[in-house]
Formats: sequence, structure tokens, C-alpha cells
Amino acid sequence: MPEPQDVNHRRFPVGLSHVLFNDGQSAIAFSVWDGHTKAVGTRWNYAQGGGGTGMGFPNSHSRPTWLILPRPAGVAILKGLLEMDYPGKDEGRIRAALRELEETPPSGASPHDAPCGTDERAAVTERATEALPLRADTLPLRPDEGGAVRVGTSRVSLDLLVEQYENGMTPEEMVRAYDTLALADVYAVLAHYLRHRDEVTAYLKRRQEEAEALRAKIEAERPRVSRDELLARRGARETDNAPVGQ
Repeated sequence: MPEPQDVNHRRFPVGLSHVLFNDGQSAIAFSVWDGHTKAVGTRWNYAQGGGGTGMGFPNSHSRPTWLILPRPAGVAILKGLLEMDYPGKDEGRIRAALRELEETPPSGASPHDAPCGTDERAAVTERATEALPLRADTLPLRPDEGGAVRVGTSRVSLDLLVEQYENGMTPEEMVRAYDTLALADVYAVLAHYLRHRDEVTAYLKRRQEEAEALRAKIEAERPRVSRDELLARRGARETDNAPVGQ
């Protein structure tokens, strides 16, 4: 089982003076991460750690290492050490480490939040954008002349797409069933539906109610024909179409 002061990672160098707590099973150290960031590291020293290898935990590529904590967690750990009473406690070193960590700007507190000014962040963002263009694509939905919302350049309606999705059809199955659909459009529309399910559901319900109202209006305006009148019309047609002399 390696001693904490011997677990000297190249990005988190640790010697005996860096170890603030070691009870044989676990250890806490304060050092510099990656050459510029003050940070707190912790590890489990117990011989059975690391899957029974005797290296403790964490370990990487068969070598013991340290778990580097975010700045707020490191501050909390050091404050906890000040309240504890344990053999070999060096309150002066702990307070000095806590002071250094608290005075470190939040943006440079730990490897999880490395020092980075506004200009540096802008440069990083610009490089990332150049490597992978990030843009918001237009939602592939369009209203037609009748007020229905269609998907992409197809005639497939949003109503149908959502209905088929709720019935368990996958985007790939939809594209096979409706060959005018583009797979990317289906995924984009379904993503929009899942993000705005309440609004889309309300729209679909309103569409259904409007369709039912229109159907009822058409049926109400259509002249009603009685059964006797239908039979009379049928008889008249049969007479007109009967061969001459009958």
C-alpha cells in the first residue's frame, strides 16, 4: 500500500508537506494542479482498494493517483479538518491552505474550473465553433393553405407524425412508411414535440375540435333524405333504365 506522500502524480505533485490528513485508510492533500491551480486532492489508501490491487483508490493505468476536488468541495474539506481532532494535525498548514484556496478566484479554483478570463473564454468558444459549426436550424414545419402544419417539404401533417410516434412508430419506420419524409426532419420535429409537449398537444386538440365542428356543420347543412324518398328515387331510376316494352 503506497503512502500518500509517495502518490506523486505529474499533474498533482505531492510530498510529505502537502499531506494534511492521513489516518491510514484515507488521505487529504493540498497542492498545485497542472502547474497553476491550487486544489485539494483525496484518496482511499486502504490496501483492498483499487479492486484488491493494494494501490488504493483512485488509480489510473495501474498507478495510484488522487481525486481532485472542485474548489467549493475543497474549501469544505479543509474547514472540516479544522474542526477535527486527529494525530499529527497541523492547524497552521491547514489554515494556510484554506486561505490560499479561498483567495483563489472561482474561475481558477480547480481543474474542473480552470483559470480562464473573458478573452480566453471567447477564444475557446471561437475555436470550438470553427471546429464544429454551431447553429440553430430552422424547425422543419410549415403551415399549408388550409391551416394544417406539414413536416418538411412533405404533405405529412404534424398531427399524423405525433400520432404515429405515440403509437410506437420509430422515426426510421415513419420514413419508410411515408417516403416523402426526411429522417432529420422527423427527429427535429419529434425533439420539438418532446420539448414543448403541452403546447403541441393543445394545438392538436384544438385542431381536432375544429375538424369535428366543421364536420358537424357540413352534416347539418346537408339536406336530409328520408328512406321513402330514397326508395322512390331508386324505383324511378329502375323504371327509366328498363328495356323498352317492359
